[in-house]
Amino acid sequence: MINNKPPNQSQKKLLTIQTIKSTHKPGIFELIETLNKADHLGYSLSEEWLDYIITEAEEGIFIAVYGEKVVGLASCMINHMDHSQATLNFVVHPSFRNQGFGTALYQQVMDYSRKKWLQQLETYVKKRLVPAIAFVTKRGFQPVLYSWQMEIKLDEVDFVENLQEDIIFSKATAEDGKAYAEVMNSCFGDALDDSVLQQLLRDPSIEVYMLKKNGKVIGSTTIQTKNNLSVGYIYDVAVVREYRGQGLGSYMMRCCMRILKDRDIEKASLLVTGENKAALALYHRLGFREVDTDIVMQKHL
Repeated sequence: MINNKPPNQSQKKLLTIQTIKSTHKPGIFELIETLNKADHLGYSLSEEWLDYIITEAEEGIFIAVYGEKVVGLASCMINHMDHSQATLNFVVHPSFRNQGFGTALYQQVMDYSRKKWLQQLETYVKKRLVPAIAFVTKRGFQPVLYSWQMEIKLDEVDFVENLQEDIIFSKATAEDGKAYAEVMNSCFGDALDDSVLQQLLRDPSIEVYMLKKNGKVIGSTTIQTKNNLSVGYIYDVAVVREYRGQGLGSYMMRCCMRILKDRDIEKASLLVTGENKAALALYHRLGFREVDTDIVMQKHL
């Protein structure tokens, strides 16, 4: 959630926009906790992942500080495969909205975007957060895609697994980087290189799993569990084309849900775009139901 008007003169004296530093960490964790309670966003950061972000992406993350309190955060994460594109995110503490802090963060991010010669910006907004949609719409962002957050209670899942013995579902290691990139590029049209898996595995909240048939990688998926949340997230369920239609996607989903349930996670959650009809049908068959809607919005510079 953000706000529309610029800060007044007295606020400007106390407000500073700073690039992220390790000294901001306590304030960031406090801000995330407040946002989760107010907006039901499900945000979470591990200590290790925040340290990684500060080290690797410091220049594109900005913190709004009012006096000594962290009251907002904005990020501009450049696509590492296409440096003309970036994903933006803006959040402001509920007690400091409609006071110009979101506008100040947005201006800082736009200055950074122009400095980096970016051509296309993208942001994700919850459909239910009407003021946030109004904020980015006023600044020239247009909706291009809808995606649905879906959930299932794990005590309702049938974990029966009937699959041939030559199929193995196991945790990925750094040595699987090339095979992982090939699966993702084949299934999603990405242009990832072999290093992307290693980057994912640096986040201790993430686990990537590979599906192999007679030693050949034919699919993959990702699980993420977040601090203090009873929900586990499943991402990027992918099966290469020649092995589709054999129940392998459903099998991987059930494997992921079993892993989450064994860790006393209550629900599994995922995102699916409106254009991915096959995935939407699969998740419905497994018992997932829509609980929230995201709007992907874009702006061309």
